[in-house]
Amino acid sequence: MSWTGSLQKGDITDALQDHPSLSLDRKIAKSKLSLVKRDDPYYIAIPKDSEDYAQTKATREFLNSEVKNPSKEIVEIHLPGTGHVIAWGCLQLTGEAKVEVEGYIGVEAPLGDDSEVWDD
Repeated sequence: MSWTGSLQKGDITDALQDHPSLSLDRKIAKSKLSLVKRDDPYYIAIPKDSEDYAQTKATREFLNSEVKNPSKEIVEIHLPGTGHVIAWGCLQLTGEAKVEVEGYIGVEAPLGDDSEVWDD
């Protein structure tokens, strides 16, 4: 399994390398040092009640209708050993859709901002 992370302004890859649970491939890191801003950024949403299965299911269906690119898979993160959704990632939203999602009953506002991504 692999994860992709975004650095905030001023952060460097050395800070990630020092994290005890992460391993950073230096060769890859050096080849991907430029950051770009996307027109419609990606967000992370947290459910209001991760133990309410009906609400998280309805929220997921709502998120499917709001993402800019519905053919792109939304990443769903579960509490280990359970079916409880603790977050949805890779939500590419327009500004209007972001407002709608943040106002939705099943989403904890504000959304996590993942607008700076690695340039491929």
